Amino acid sequence: MTVSATESAEQLGDTPQPRAGGRIPTLLATLFPTPARSTPTRWWLGALAAVAAVAGSLGRVGGHGPFDTVWIEDAALFLDQSINESWKHTVFRPHNGYWHIGPRTLTEVADLFPLAYMPAAMTILAAIMLSCFAFVAYFGSRTFFENKWLRLMIAAPVLLIPVGQSQMQVDLATLHFPGLYAMFWLCFWRPTTHTGKIAAPLITTYLVFSSILNVLFAPLLLLRVVAVRDWTTRLIALAYTAGMALQLGGVVTGYNQRESGVPNYNPVWLLSEYVRVALPRAFFGEYWAGFNTIRPHWTLVVAALVILLAALFVAVRGSSRPAWALAAVALVLSVVNFAAQVGSMGWIEPRYVAVPALLLYVAVLALIRPNPGTRAWAPAGRIATVAVISFALLLGSVFAVNYRSPSFRATGPSWQSAMQGAEVACNADPNLKSHRWTYIWWYVDFPCKDFRR
Repeated sequence: MTVSATESAEQLGDTPQPRAGGRIPTLLATLFPTPARSTPTRWWLGALAAVAAVAGSLGRVGGHGPFDTVWIEDAALFLDQSINESWKHTVFRPHNGYWHIGPRTLTEVADLFPLAYMPAAMTILAAIMLSCFAFVAYFGSRTFFENKWLRLMIAAPVLLIPVGQSQMQVDLATLHFPGLYAMFWLCFWRPTTHTGKIAAPLITTYLVFSSILNVLFAPLLLLRVVAVRDWTTRLIALAYTAGMALQLGGVVTGYNQRESGVPNYNPVWLLSEYVRVALPRAFFGEYWAGFNTIRPHWTLVVAALVILLAALFVAVRGSSRPAWALAAVALVLSVVNFAAQVGSMGWIEPRYVAVPALLLYVAVLALIRPNPGTRAWAPAGRIATVAVISFALLLGSVFAVNYRSPSFRATGPSWQSAMQGAEVACNADPNLKSHRWTYIWWYVDFPCKDFRR
């Protein structure tokens, strides 16, 4: 018996809501296709993939390693406040225009461990969250990419981002950057399993209560709410609305203001910087683009434009089965994300290229997507196959050379040495209440009561 697409959707409880005319707008149907019923993944394969994802993330931290170092806001903001104050005063405390309820909550979980193991616990939790974001990208892209290897190319960059690692290395403070990429796929993910239907709203809740930048996805999520009427969509929208109300409410009321540079929203300047900085760094990584230079050599800019135009050429000439709507949305949001971050500050930080790069990969893969009904080396599918393999080899090389990037976390002191210094200082002065450990600009105030013999 043949089951129609509508009947299949009804069985899954994901029936799109039609307009008055009885048909879904073509654009919405293209952006939010009804998911096909999938074969359940063997639990041990999922577990193995999760372990590999976590291990791969942890392996990126050099120096004293991921278990004996702590840096940036993980130290000066989350860990310091967690060990010195009650969770009631830390979890719901805003900072610099953000509410960080997600990472602060994870820090409180890490605080359940002895102080010596808190940085390790925080790093492991960060790696677990990164693996969750990768899984969201993998399953969220299933309606667009039937081939598992293509979905792997969508998911793996979350763990192997070749840009911004001088400022973000498996820490809770910068999780919201790859989290923005996860939010992009949460706008498309229509899970067909009970696990997925529970996970999608929960991960959305974590993301929107951790960063105000998720507001950029409001139009896309609104389109989903119009196109898809199911409980998963409603719960995602509810969590999103609650988180954005909190984040934006703090800014509107003046309760939580962001300290920034001199904003520059000149569209010509922002677009030129996107082409000169984001494009080449996304496709060639910081190792080849230069760690100490903002703008790569012009030859890399030209090469990046050639890659983008080549993908467009493959799609236009009919050599692939392009997902035009997905490619357009990903490219537009790549530019918008870059412009929002850079424009609000007036300058470019390495981490600001991370999300635009991830969305650029989606745009390219959506353009060169092969037709699953055509054999890879048949004349009709050969060009698309070559394009995908070439892009995979390029990204693989870029990920490999940028797997471990220079950072102050890798060159900083060990956590154990910091604790030893606190123990010596606290026992040398019986009147000392706390000892401050400082490196670069971050610090931790160690309570002396925890070190006195």
